[in-house]
Amino acid sequence: MCGTALLGHGREHFAVKKFVKYSRESEERIAIEVSIHRQLLDVRNVVPLLAATATGHISYLVFPFYKRGSVGVICYGGVRGMVILV
Repeated sequence: MCGTALLGHGREHFAVKKFVKYSRESEERIAIEVSIHRQLLDVRNVVPLLAATATGHISYLVFPFYKRGSVGVICYGGVRGMVILV
């Protein structure tokens, strides 16, 4: 299960993707998505992953937030991930 949220602090805004780990498989899928985002750090027009953190059974991926842009879906090894294009 995952969801997204927008967090703001002063003038900075962040998009946060939240995952609930309910099985070993879901934990592996989260790790694969983080790996994919890290591989895309140098790709032009892809919003970079700023942070990945976990507390208990919940993991968060943090991205900069942009008002303009579109969300693309990537697939890798059967895992679907979100990439924000600017």
